[in-house]
Amino acid sequence: MRRNGLTGEYLYGAELRNGLKCFVIPKKEYVEKQAAFVVKYGSADRLGGQEPPPDGVAHFMEHKMFEDPELNMYDAFMKNGADVNAYTNFTVTAYYFTCIDNFYENLRLLARLVREPFFTDENVEKEKGIISQEIDMYEDNAHWRLYMNLQNLLYGDSLVSADIAGSVDSIRKIDKDVLYRYYQGFYVPSNMALVCAGDVDGGEAEKICAECFGEGAQGGAGRSEYGHEARPYSELPAHASGERVPNLPDDSPVRRDYAEKALDVALPVFGLGFKDRDFDPASSLTDKIAAYKILADAAAGPSSPLYERMYNEGVIDGSFHADYAGGGYFGVSLFSGASREPERAKEMILGEIARLKNEGIDRNRFETVKRKHIGRLTAGFNAIDWVAGTQAELFTLGRDLFDLADSYENVTAEAVDERLRGHYLEENCALSMIVPKNRQS
Repeated sequence: MRRNGLTGEYLYGAELRNGLKCFVIPKKEYVEKQAAFVVKYGSADRLGGQEPPPDGVAHFMEHKMFEDPELNMYDAFMKNGADVNAYTNFTVTAYYFTCIDNFYENLRLLARLVREPFFTDENVEKEKGIISQEIDMYEDNAHWRLYMNLQNLLYGDSLVSADIAGSVDSIRKIDKDVLYRYYQGFYVPSNMALVCAGDVDGGEAEKICAECFGEGAQGGAGRSEYGHEARPYSELPAHASGERVPNLPDDSPVRRDYAEKALDVALPVFGLGFKDRDFDPASSLTDKIAAYKILADAAAGPSSPLYERMYNEGVIDGSFHADYAGGGYFGVSLFSGASREPERAKEMILGEIARLKNEGIDRNRFETVKRKHIGRLTAGFNAIDWVAGTQAELFTLGRDLFDLADSYENVTAEAVDERLRGHYLEENCALSMIVPKNRQS
């Protein structure tokens, strides 16, 4: 059990002998509880030694893991008073529930969900129609198309520029054999974690993990520090899965610097992005995340001089935001929002970046923004879903919540200035635009 001095919170961490990690953030006397099984497998992950799979396998599998030959999983969770859901992004698939009562019963049910795949020719074929409708819906989502078009500008024809759900054509090629092969390649204990938050007993949660995930692809039956024996994996159809292929950072300049798409929007929406090319294995990922988030906020956040100037001149509206998001091998600092004058907004942002490079981040401004982010992080520990979700994402980076808290506490203005000069470069920059259909150039 670790305690963080900045937040005063505790984090329990354990690892079973088969490699499954368990994290519990105890919140005594909290009514709500949440648990998530996290798999380090997203849409950008592949197995070696075979033909590349169709785009969309990870997301398709997320849908089909709710299939059970005996239960309607949604009804089973509902009867236990729990809301259950899942998501897939480029790097992770997570299955989670939130409840007030029956936490351990729901945890066993969630373990069954991720441990017992049931893929058949019939249920796979049926799902293709459902996911096709989801893909069509996202094709018309302005903010999603803006982001994916920007990813394509920054990363070209790569796995992080392909839609997470795939395309209508690609999912037609998915069958049960592909799903079983990728399940067995990625859904193994050493590639997974359980994250719990709330008034939860860490020992009991670990006991359930040990019972459900004891013997897997990594070898012998596990015994945790609590001495709980684990039952073996259930028998699955045999599929040679291959080795997981590591994703390597792309440190090349942007491929193209402009993309435009016409959709049914009232105003143009722009996304000015800066590609992250700094993936030094000797540096801390959470240090970089903290520095880049503070940098974006200091430059163009709601209380910045730039934001106030753009807003008062009618260049942006309240939808504008500035932030950094990324994984272990890709990332982007994004300035985005609706604007009647998107090109002018771009010029004003680039002008402010040039000024900051010349003068440096104002130290008072830096301290104000740093305190804001520390306050936001500290307050986040009061929200069960934020705690569990953030820890789940950090697990995939080999980090945890306390690493992030330490990074925010220790970040310096000098470090942010250094990131500013190395990250906000013309060769890293691209502009994605969504324009009204009657205004496409």
